[in-house]
Amino acid sequence: MATSTLVPLQVYLEADYRPDCDWIDGEVKERNAGEGQHSNIQVFFIGLFLQHKREWGIRVVSEQRVQVAPTRFRIPDVAVLSASGPFEAIVRVRPCCASKSFRAISG
Repeated sequence: MATSTLVPLQVYLEADYRPDCDWIDGEVKERNAGEGQHSNIQVFFIGLFLQHKREWGIRVVSEQRVQVAPTRFRIPDVAVLSASGPFEAIVRVRPCCASKSFRAISG
């Protein structure tokens, strides 16, 4: 049986993981950084959202930490935020949409 080590939130937030990792209920989880086609799709969506950001009133970020619950921090490939929302080093307001390996994330 595999065991894992719990990492305190403050340690996770101060760490410099390369690539960045998710933090789920105290466990640091490596994420799929993607390759090739994944990267092309990510760039396509970022470009699409950036092209319409003023029209749609949005801001787009890539691979930025998002707190989805008190004990969960995720690193979505792409997140779309309201342009009127706060600018934060860690997104703490619910994104309009977010994609993690092109599956919607909820927690």
